[in-house]
Amino acid sequence: MSELEEAVYFREQSLKLLTWVVIGSVLLILTLSYSTYENFDQLYARKLSVYPTLSAIATLPNVLGLTCLILLIVGAGARVKRANEAIALKAYSLLMSEKFAAYKQDYQHMVSHFLHAAGLPTDYSFSRLAKVKTHHFVKMSWPISRSVALRRAQWISLSRAIA
Repeated sequence: MSELEEAVYFREQSLKLLTWVVIGSVLLILTLSYSTYENFDQLYARKLSVYPTLSAIATLPNVLGLTCLILLIVGAGARVKRANEAIALKAYSLLMSEKFAAYKQDYQHMVSHFLHAAGLPTDYSFSRLAKVKTHHFVKMSWPISRSVALRRAQWISLSRAIA
C-alpha cells in the first residue's frame, strides 16, 4: 500500500468517525433537551421570576454533555483536516517526483483537476509548480482532497506506478 493509499484510507476513516460523532451529537442533544423538558418544573421551581433563568437550562449534565460534544467534534474535525492536508501534500509530492515525467501525458486530465482544485491555472507549468510553497497546498487541502477522492483509482494507480 502506497503512502497516498494510506492517506486516502485515513481520510475515509476520519470522515466516518466525524459522521458518527455528528450522529451521536444529535442524539445526545435530543436526549438532553428531552431530559431538560421533563425536569424543567423541578429545576425552575426554585426560581421565583417570571422568565426561566440560564441556571434552569444550563444544568450540570447539560453543560458537561455539551462540553464533551464540542471536544469530540473539534477532535474529529481536526483529524479530517490533518487527513486532507496529508492527501494534498502526498499528491503534490507525487506530481513533483522525478518518475512522474514518464507518466505526465497519461495523467494530464487528472493533473489539470488537481491544479484547478489548488486554485492554480490548469496550464500551469511544472517548473513553476515546483516553486509554489507547500503552505499553499495545505491551505487548499479540502478541495484537493476531494479532487483526489473523486479520482481515487487514477491517483492510486499513479502512486503504485511511481513507487
